[in-house]
Amino acid sequence: MPGPSPPSSIVLRTPFPSVTLSNGRSMPSVLLGTGASTWMNETSTATMVKNALLAGFPGVDTANHYRNQRGVATGIAAARTAGFDGGLWLQTKVEGCGNSVDERSPVLRDACGEGTLAAFEQNLRELRVPWVDLTLLHSPPCLPGAAWVDHCWGGPGSDPIYPHRANCSAAEPCEMMQQQWLALESVYAAGKSRSIGVSNFCAACLDCIAKVATVTPHVNQVQLHAGMPGADPAGLIGVTQRIGARVQAYRPLAQGGGSLLSDPTVAAIGRAHNKSAAEVALRWVVQLGHALVTSTENVAHMKGDLAIFDWALTDAEMDALVLLDTHPDDPAGGMCVL
Repeated sequence: MPGPSPPSSIVLRTPFPSVTLSNGRSMPSVLLGTGASTWMNETSTATMVKNALLAGFPGVDTANHYRNQRGVATGIAAARTAGFDGGLWLQTKVEGCGNSVDERSPVLRDACGEGTLAAFEQNLRELRVPWVDLTLLHSPPCLPGAAWVDHCWGGPGSDPIYPHRANCSAAEPCEMMQQQWLALESVYAAGKSRSIGVSNFCAACLDCIAKVATVTPHVNQVQLHAGMPGADPAGLIGVTQRIGARVQAYRPLAQGGGSLLSDPTVAAIGRAHNKSAAEVALRWVVQLGHALVTSTENVAHMKGDLAIFDWALTDAEMDALVLLDTHPDDPAGGMCVL
């Protein structure tokens, strides 16, 4: 006799579509991002994470710099209490060295490696886990007033850690990145992070860490969406793939409620498939073979974000989306000189 039906809010688990990393691990093709509307808000983050896992999301992307990782842990625990019993991919990030003055665990110019390790351990404590699936270096380094960067900036109410147009070929930022990368290699060797990678790294940044790396980055998380233009804006996707790293797209909907979702081409393709513009934009990314991170607090939108695997765009539709040149963005987020 079959068992009782699961609660209507719980999604029955089947193997989730994934991409394979160079170390053989399978990373889900879609993850929930926690760096948007719930930035620095533990309560709303917890609610969003719980709802997303119960809606079917297979994992979460977070970061030290979002300052909401305790909310991520609370949301995961609440989802499990409510019946979520699937596998969970959990990934986090450590900010670039130089201008992180976070009192919890700063990552400072003269101690990039040590600071990276301290920030990583802080992530584990806040997430209440002994290890994570993936850790990324969040960006190239930033140091106010340095000749190799224009300026530093950050999210609302947090440290200005992100560089604008950092020159990763310069000696100082390269040494800082190398120290950080070797620190991540050590946590990878210890099994505390099952994979390691980078975010917002352009070709010069990747070339820099390659000089000391014994482990090639498994992932480069970059900005990618239809209309940037092309399938390989600024050639960064090709550079990432040539080193054997997987592309994980953030902001796959561009600015969310912005013009991409009202673009006539995207809207027409959506009507042809009875899909939303958001579903079309997300489908474009995964049909190119990439993984993605997307964020929403709306449960209906969460379910739509996951409804992208049982249909496909035609070759003509893919071409039309690739040729869009109406929503330009820098794939490295303006953080480094490509």
